[in-house]
Amino acid sequence: MNRLFVVLGSSCVLILASCDKEDAALARSTATEELTSVEFNPKSGLLIPPATAAFIDVKTEDVGEALISGEIELSGQVYRSSSASHDKTLASITLKQDVAERIKQAGTGHLAGTGQTFRVLRMEQSITSADDRELLISIDDPNRTLSSGEFITARFTIGSANPVTVVPREALLQTTEGDFVYAVNGQRFVLTKVKLGATSEKQVEIVDGLYAGDKIVVHPVMTLWMTQLHYVNGGDACCIVSKPKE
Repeated sequence: MNRLFVVLGSSCVLILASCDKEDAALARSTATEELTSVEFNPKSGLLIPPATAAFIDVKTEDVGEALISGEIELSGQVYRSSSASHDKTLASITLKQDVAERIKQAGTGHLAGTGQTFRVLRMEQSITSADDRELLISIDDPNRTLSSGEFITARFTIGSANPVTVVPREALLQTTEGDFVYAVNGQRFVLTKVKLGATSEKQVEIVDGLYAGDKIVVHPVMTLWMTQLHYVNGGDACCIVSKPKE
């Protein structure tokens, strides 16, 4: 077991965000005087003693179920670009069967980054997996901005007919390596990868990685993340870590 004396809460933010020497010294002093040690294990996650958890105001919630209406993003690829004879670009998207019908019912959507609109043409069985479907879409592209073979991100507005697994948006950590939450296991907080469905203003649908009744951290997720990076990067988080995407 590896042991790490780190600064959490506002002190952690000071060290990792600004690397200001005076602030860092003050934060380290605060940690030494007021906090107990935090332990980290790559398999079992962060061990945050109760006193430390109270100091940084850790809040947890049970994963629940609810109806949700929001957006879902899916990656696809152009297989025929627009031309002088037709102003539509055609693209295909591979998706899981569990969301295929919800996407099909949406009917239309827009591309992330460009706002170009598209409509669903048809849904087919994927030739690579019995569990996958291939969605074909037609994109309005009169200016021929998309090329054959180019990757696109399609956004659909969808709703759930039945309650689905959801977590608060503030519990979600989005990084260059994927989407995560901190699952609670006793006093340990384990970084857990999740697969997202629809995303609304306040909630995120979890398609895979969690079950209703699981317990997760909803605050302060970024502090836990920076604490873990501080350990992984040998104390150089403020200089090496790339900022998680918004």
